[in-house]
Amino acid sequence: MKLFTCTDHDCHYPVGVASIIVAPNEFHARLHLDCRLIEQGLKPYDEYKYSLVEIEIERPHAIILQNGDY
Repeated sequence: MKLFTCTDHDCHYPVGVASIIVAPNEFHARLHLDCRLIEQGLKPYDEYKYSLVEIEIERPHAIILQNGDY
């Protein structure tokens, strides 16, 4: 499995978003995230383009997904 993040998908209010997706590849990560977005009443990738970033999981480190800065 691989770990992906997304910080630019659709949102209810313009306050920033951060999602983590675990999937075997980017294709499946997008499918899983789209399902969750639709469940929340948000637009999937086909209607609102977003990016996925694969996170390295081979070594310990920290990544700040959203620091509150606009």
